[in-house]
Amino acid sequence: MVDYCCKDGLAKDKEDYQAAEGTLTFLPDEVEKTIEIIIVKDDVPEDNEDFFVELANPRSSSKEGFAELGSVASARVIIVDTDVPSIIYTDEDCIMVHEAKASPEEGDSPRQMAQEVHLTVRRKDGCGPVSCKYITEDGCAVEGHDYEGLEGELHFEPHEMTKELVISILESCSYNHKLDFRLILFEATGGAHFDAQTDGGEESCVVTLVITPQEVAKDLRARTMRALGVNWQKTQKGHENWKDQFINALLVNGGDDEAGPPSGFQWALHLLTLPWKVVFAMIPPVDYCGGWLCFYISLCFIGMVTALISDLAGLVGCVLDLPDFVTAITLVALGTSLPDTFASKAAAEQDPYADASIGNVTGSNSVNVFLGLGLPWTIGSIYWAAMGRTEEWQTKYSGQARFESWNSDGGKFVVIGGDLGYSVVIFSAGAVLCMSTLFLRRKAFGGELGGPRRCKHITAVFLVLIWCTYVVLSSSKSLQSAAAAGCSGSA
Repeated sequence: MVDYCCKDGLAKDKEDYQAAEGTLTFLPDEVEKTIEIIIVKDDVPEDNEDFFVELANPRSSSKEGFAELGSVASARVIIVDTDVPSIIYTDEDCIMVHEAKASPEEGDSPRQMAQEVHLTVRRKDGCGPVSCKYITEDGCAVEGHDYEGLEGELHFEPHEMTKELVISILESCSYNHKLDFRLILFEATGGAHFDAQTDGGEESCVVTLVITPQEVAKDLRARTMRALGVNWQKTQKGHENWKDQFINALLVNGGDDEAGPPSGFQWALHLLTLPWKVVFAMIPPVDYCGGWLCFYISLCFIGMVTALISDLAGLVGCVLDLPDFVTAITLVALGTSLPDTFASKAAAEQDPYADASIGNVTGSNSVNVFLGLGLPWTIGSIYWAAMGRTEEWQTKYSGQARFESWNSDGGKFVVIGGDLGYSVVIFSAGAVLCMSTLFLRRKAFGGELGGPRRCKHITAVFLVLIWCTYVVLSSSKSLQSAAAAGCSGSA
C-alpha cells in the first residue's frame, strides 16, 4: 500500500482541478494502479498551470512483504489551456555548433563526417493537431558544403508538445571564421502561430546556427583545396542568382505565378520601368566578395541616377524659369525621396515593428545630406583653396561686399545662403508638427503607423498639407527674392 495526495502549483484546488487523496492497495502480482483527478474546464484564456501528485508512506500488510518508494515519487501534472491557440517556438534564437571533424579517417563518407545538431521545436497552449513548415537558408555557410539542407513539415499530434529536427553539419573550411545559416519555421496551421518575442515574430520562427571552426589540419594543400571548393560553390550560386535577376527583370511581377495573370496596369508599369529593371539587374548579387561588391556598385548606380535626376530637374526648372532653390525642394526632392518612401512603406508592411522602415529613412537622408552636400562641398573647398582667387572667382563674386573685404589672397568655396534661414524656420515648424502628430498617434493607437482607416487617411492628408505649406511658403520667398534681385540688377 502507498498513500497519495495532490499539492497545488500554479493550478489551485477547486478552481483548476479537484484534488484527490487516499491509499492505493496493490494485490499480489498486481503492478499498476490508476489515480483519477478531475480537471475543471473554464472559458477564461490563461497560461498553462501545474499541480503535483505525491506518493508517501509505502508499506506492506504481510510480514513477508516489503515496500519502498522508487526514484520518482512526485509527478508534475500540467494543465494545458485549450481556449487559446498554440504557440510554436524554439528554446534559442541562436545556436553555436562546431563544424565536423577536419581530418576524416580514410573511407569516411560525407555523412560519417557530419555532426548532428538536435533542435527541439516546442509548442505551448492548445492541445489539438497543428503543423508548420520548415526550411534552411544559406547565410555565410553554403548548403551541401557546410551543412545538409532541410525542408519539410512538422506535425504535432493531439497533446504532443515537442518535435525534434536533426541538422547535419559537414566538414567545412572556416578555419578562423564563423559561418552561419538559418532554419526558418513558417506557415503554421491549425490556428497556431509563432512567438512574437522571438526572431521572425508571429509570422515565422528563425533560428540562426553559427558554425565555429575546429582545430584544422596544417596541410597547406588540403586547406587550399577546401577553400577553393567552397569559393567555387559560392561563385556558382552567385552566377545562378545573377541570372535570376535578369529573368525577374524581364517578367511582369518578377514572374510571380501566384499573383495570377498580370493586369493591363501592371503591364503598363512593367514596360515603363523595364529599362531601369534591366540596368539595375547588372548589379552583382551579395554572393560575391561577402556582399561588398554589391554594396559599392549599388552606391555607384544610386549616384548616377541621382545625378541624372538632378540634371533633368535643372533642365525642367530652366524651361519653367524656376529658381534653383524651388527646383531643389520640389522636383529634385520628389525624385530622390519618393523611391525611399515606397521602400520604407514596403519595409514597414513586411516587419512587425517597422524598424527597417525607420532605418531606411534615416539612412537615406544621411546619405543624401552627408554625401550629396558634404562630399561636393569638401571637394570644392579643396579645389578653390588650391587654385586661389582666379579671374573667374573674382568676376562671379564681384560686387559682394562681404567677399571684397577679405584680405586673404587665397580662394574660398562659397555657398550663398540666400533665403536658407527663412526656409529652415518653416521646415523646423513643420518638423515639430510632424513629430507631435506621430507622438499623439502612439498615445492614441499604440504606434506611429497604421491604426483605424479614417485616422490613417486624416494623418496622411495632414502630413501632405504640411509639406505643401513648406513648399509654397519657401518658394514664394525665393521668388520674391529673385524678383527683387532682378529689379535691382535692371536698375
